[in-house]
Amino acid sequence: MAIAAKPERPLAEVIQRNATLLGFSYGDYLVWIAANVHNMPELAPQPTKTLETLDGLNPQDSPADVDDYARGSIPSIATLREMSHQIAS
Repeated sequence: MAIAAKPERPLAEVIQRNATLLGFSYGDYLVWIAANVHNMPELAPQPTKTLETLDGLNPQDSPADVDDYARGSIPSIATLREMSHQIAS
């Protein structure tokens, strides 16, 4: 099943940035978020990079197109689960 999404530009930029940093396609990143928010991590695609890998990167070691990305904007699984509780209530 395919689901299309058209986020506003600021959200789209965050999605693109985080998907790229984690090694996801944009669609797989959205599915990863949704699966974790809805407590179904077994249905989530797996990133090709991890948050731990990103934590070890220094700006001078990063590819030029990644230097400007705010690594802190990638949500953790705990943050995603917290968001799901806020949405549900």
